[in-house]
Order: sequence, then structure tokens, then C-alpha cells
Amino acid sequence: MKIAATLLVIGTALVAAPAFAQPTAAQQDAIRSACRSDFLSLCAGVPRGGKEALDCLRNNAAKLAAGCRTAVTAVTPAAPAAPPAAAAKPEPAPTPAPAA
Repeated sequence: MKIAATLLVIGTALVAAPAFAQPTAAQQDAIRSACRSDFLSLCAGVPRGGKEALDCLRNNAAKLAAGCRTAVTAVTPAAPAAPPAAAAKPEPAPTPAPAA
């Protein structure tokens, strides 16, 4: 039973890992190159090179230059698709009570 639980935890972590994956070295270089001026103007008080820096750029995506926005969105996980809405079944009309 412990083995099954351990495997379940590991499997869940592996499935969830892409959502929390760190940018690759190439992606980090692209962001540093394309976002230098955006970072200085929008995120000046944020420590450079970490999660906070990337979060600041993501939070300011609408204000970023096109090249910077492209570099940042390349490492931003896509939002999960919303599940399809369940079809609502209409309630049956109440049956009238028989006259007494």
C-alpha cells in the first residue's frame, strides 16, 4: 500500500511539474536580452533574475514591448482550458393535483 501511495505522489508531481518548470537557460537569456528596458522601467524595485522578476514581467505583460512580451509568454504556462459546461436538464413541469 505504501508503494502505491508513493507512486501516486511521484506521478502527480511529474504531471504537475510542467506548470512549475523554471525557464531554460535559453529562455532566460531571451528574457534578459529582450526585457532589459522593460524590467528597469516596470520592475525596478524587484530583485533581478528570480521568480519575482519573472512574475513582475508577467504582471505587466500588457505594458511590455512586443519582443519582451513574446519572450515572457514563451515561458508562461498556458492557462488550463475551462471544462465544458454541463448541459442543464430542464426541470419537468409539475403535474397538477387531481381534483377531489
